[in-house]
Amino acid sequence: MKDIFKNFKFKVKAENKILIYMYNGNIIQNIELTFNEISNPEDKKRNKMNILFVEDEIPEHPHQGYIIKSNNIICPKFKENIKFNIEDYVMNLFECKISMIKIIYF
Repeated sequence: MKDIFKNFKFKVKAENKILIYMYNGNIIQNIELTFNEISNPEDKKRNKMNILFVEDEIPEHPHQGYIIKSNNIICPKFKENIKFNIEDYVMNLFECKISMIKIIYF
């Protein structure tokens, strides 16, 4: 699949863009997988699959536009480490450098 994605990117002249590929409602996270590892049984039988793609410009800042997995809770407003607690269906985010935020879940 990696070679297919590489050829596709060249064919649509998107070398300077980030392409996000989706199959079966999910983003293809690992382009190293093979057709048989990604496809569902129906597509394996017909030996064909439909993949959607979205293109985006390469951001100037290396982390802009990416989701980065963190081991800490991150303040949604200021992007800093933050602590939280939950009481009576209310999530309180606190000890952010700048402010305190309340999120209410029903």
